[in-house]
Formats: sequence, C-alpha cells, structure tokens
Amino acid sequence: MRGAFTDARETYDGCFRQANGGTLLLDEVGELPMRMQSKILRAVENLEVQAVGSSETFRLDLRILVATARDLRAMVATGEFRADLYYRLDMATIRTPPLRQRLEDTSALAAHFVAHYNRIFGKQVRWISPGALALLRAYQWPGNVRELAHTIERAILLGENDRIVVDDLPPELVAEAMARIAPFGGKPTGPLVSSDGPEAADDPIAANTALDDALKSAVAQSLDAAHGDCAKAARTLGISRPAIYRKMARYGLRATGGRSHDAQTGASAVRPDTSANDRE
Repeated sequence: MRGAFTDARETYDGCFRQANGGTLLLDEVGELPMRMQSKILRAVENLEVQAVGSSETFRLDLRILVATARDLRAMVATGEFRADLYYRLDMATIRTPPLRQRLEDTSALAAHFVAHYNRIFGKQVRWISPGALALLRAYQWPGNVRELAHTIERAILLGENDRIVVDDLPPELVAEAMARIAPFGGKPTGPLVSSDGPEAADDPIAANTALDDALKSAVAQSLDAAHGDCAKAARTLGISRPAIYRKMARYGLRATGGRSHDAQTGASAVRPDTSANDRE
C-alpha cells in the first residue's frame, strides 16, 4: 500500500492478485527461505492475501502451480522445507525426467529452439548438420533443457550460414560428447566429421537415416557388452530401463545368448565404426 514503508509511493497489486482468475506459477519453490515459506503457506492454504500496510484481506480465485528441481521430500526431512507447505502443495505431482534420461527428445527440442531463436534474431537457420546433431544427442546436458536452449541460441548468434555445424557448438560440449562417443566406435572419424559437408548437410532425410542406424548400433553394442542384461545396458547408455525397451522394440532387437539379435533380419548385431554417432 502507498505509504506502508519508505519509498512506497504508490499502491500496486502483488503477484497473487495479478494472477487472480488465472494461474500463478511459483518457479524454484525449493529455494524459498523459511520466512517466505510461511507467507506462501497462508496464501495457498486460505487463498487469501493481505497487502503490506493494509488491514484488509483479499480473497483469491486462482490455480497455483509450483516447480522445482530439488527433492522437496528430502528437504522436509532435513528441516529445509516446511512439511505443512509441502503436503499442501503436493496434491498432484508431475515428474519430468531430466533431458539426459530422454535424449530421444533432443532433436525435437533443438528444432523448436532453432525456430524460436530464428524469430528473435531474424535468422534463417534451416537445419542442424548430422555431425552437430550426433554430438547434441550424445551430450548428457547437466544444465537440462535450459542448457540446450542456450547452446542453440549461441550457435544461431555466432553462426554465419543457414545450418548449425560442429564448429558452432561450445568446445567443452564437443569434447565431452566425443569422449562419450569414442568408447562405442573408437576414434570418432568418418561420418561424424564428414557429415558436415554440403552433401550430407543438405540431405536431412539421409542424415536422419544415418543417425537412426547409428542409434540402433549403439543399443545393440550396449546389449552385447552387457551380455543381454537390459538394465546394465541402459545404465551404460545413460537412459532408463523403459527407454531401452522402447528402443529394442523400435529397432527389432532382443537380447539372446549374450548378443543382441535383430528380430527383423535374424542376424546378430554388427558393430560398425560409426556406431556411436548417436547415443541416448
């Protein structure tokens, strides 16, 4: 309220009142200090707020969403998060796995961010080269989707043509992705490097086919190395067990006798030198 404290020169609505009749998102709720948690609890529990400097309460009609990357239940156990607030918020929970556990989404997300930053910066980037895409899908993304967005933004800003190539990616990302690729196919040469040429880059259908074949080979290799143990193969690839089952079904692979078996051709999987171009 105006005059409630020094420099309070005008009255204005806070976030809860601004969102009244709609939806309010409280992002990174796990970072709230305890003092603020008690204030949020009152608003969430009673759907009422009181402006600083006012004796009147305002009744709210809104939907409240909260987001966090932290384990709130563990924070409750250590006293870092109020139990009453946690149980009030934990009415319906949607758990989104980190990007490293769903690397199959990398291509679609990258395409979305290319279109997004094209609009913002007035660029005309049309595609990502197969080599760059292979590295994006091999990287583990410790910064999650936000890191992928910033990587695409950087590439579009610094790039000078209509495609994103390996040289447009951060050097540390390239180094880490190459290190993860190397154990599957040795030194990452051949298609991983040459795919940035005009012929390969201008043929997105061929690029997608090559990456699909590479992913199939990577899954087959992991199953072979794990002697048919799907859980161990999934850990090697850095994906969940359901994810490797989906990929086995997609590529017609099954683990038999310690070797991955191609259900479509009846042949055991072969390990080509380019098998690690894409790893999920």
